[in-house]
Amino acid sequence: MIEFLYTLAGLIAGIVIFASLYPPSASTEAPVQAPEADPEILQAKVEVQQVSDNLQDITSHVASSVGEHSAEIEQFNAALIDSATQLPEHLSKAIVQVLAANRKMQAELADAQKQIEEQSKLIEKTSRQARTDALTGLANRRALEEYLRDELGKSNSNRLSGLLLMDIDHFKKFNDTFGHTVGDLVLSNFGKWLNEICDENCHTFRYGGEEFAVVIEADTPEEMVAQAAAIRKFVSEQVLPHDGMQLRVTASGGLCTLIPGETIESAYERADEGLYKSKEAGRNRGHWLDDDQWRPFPDAPLPESAAETAEAPASSASTDSVSDAAVKEESDHTDRRDVEPSDEQEQPEILTLNFFMSRLDGSLDQLQRADLPAGGMMIQAIAEDGENEPLSQEAWKQLEALIRSNVRGIDVICHFRQNAICVFMPGCSMRAITDRAAHILAAHAELRAGAEAGELPRRLAISVAMAGELEKGAEFLDRLEQALDAALAADPNQIAVHEGHSVVYRDV
Repeated sequence: MIEFLYTLAGLIAGIVIFASLYPPSASTEAPVQAPEADPEILQAKVEVQQVSDNLQDITSHVASSVGEHSAEIEQFNAALIDSATQLPEHLSKAIVQVLAANRKMQAELADAQKQIEEQSKLIEKTSRQARTDALTGLANRRALEEYLRDELGKSNSNRLSGLLLMDIDHFKKFNDTFGHTVGDLVLSNFGKWLNEICDENCHTFRYGGEEFAVVIEADTPEEMVAQAAAIRKFVSEQVLPHDGMQLRVTASGGLCTLIPGETIESAYERADEGLYKSKEAGRNRGHWLDDDQWRPFPDAPLPESAAETAEAPASSASTDSVSDAAVKEESDHTDRRDVEPSDEQEQPEILTLNFFMSRLDGSLDQLQRADLPAGGMMIQAIAEDGENEPLSQEAWKQLEALIRSNVRGIDVICHFRQNAICVFMPGCSMRAITDRAAHILAAHAELRAGAEAGELPRRLAISVAMAGELEKGAEFLDRLEQALDAALAADPNQIAVHEGHSVVYRDV
């Protein structure tokens, strides 16, 4: 009996572990492809899973039976003890021997029951792990196929089901630029974001590599499309902090309605076609199949809870309009960068020029390798007593506060020369930098209108420029300084912009 139970438990564990060692293969970089549809392999997988499920039921039943049998032996022992006091001596001795044997067997059964229960828990855990992606914690491709098989087998469901396939845009660039550790961080957080936005009508899966799937249940096609659009939009508005930057993650998507009776391969192919349409259209968007025509996702609003999660850190009142303008410009651009810095709450410190230069080349090199924009501005303050006179201590303090309140935590600030400050702005477009410069000029004019003489600089001159693809830090600062000298000679309401070979002026 005991040997049989041990053998049975070992057999069960072996079958489940064997099945978990051979999950369906998953691509790490190629676009989603329909899995191989060998009928014999599919049938074998189904049969192995059925055996695993049946054996798990058997272990639970055996453990229960062993417990019941142990209780019956205990009752039998009690009856024998009562009888032994009323029987002749030789029968009493025999009963004592039977009692000893029963107690030994009872102990062995108790031990067997404990081991079988442990084996049952191990089987349950292994079975669960075989359907879970270790990195993201989402259900894996095996679980997705089982779920789709059940959904496609329903013939009288009153609700619609849709398959949304999503692919992280330019995922290879995260690995190549920042390393595989950051790539894994992107994947694990993408899974977390999916769980944050998805409700009880959505079931999330990692298909493989950088590809994810969501099965959406809805009452109408419009409801299903709106849910898919909200999911894709939410995960594409998230950022990850890394090495002083914020890495922006976006995703493309394709959605199709599941048709009862169709094959899993057919559903994959249709959703994958929508994913391809989205990538072909520029990425960071989604397409859904309306009858036989692909249509772009609507601009779905986020659910209230998700919108709160996705909100950027609150900025000061003096920077709201500038931040909104920068974000709007980037979101309207069809070739939006996949990795972008974003605002942070903390204010940057002001560095010495030497320390600033020691950081600038490294930052520029990292941004250039990642194909990200970088730019900056210089602000020259003119004292009440004249252009060449130093600012008063109070005026310099007010200037620093004004600039700090209008830049981001990841921007780098330094004292460049007398009465001048330089700001390096990784990830910003020319328009965003110019908008911030204009806001600084406007804020200075407003503050000066109510200030006493000497409390603020008499005037500010500002230059802006973008760093070139192969430009070094010193070359970039030289161009900014050239434009700053031009700004000093320009109208006070103009910003000097160095466009690479020449300086132009922008009115504010």
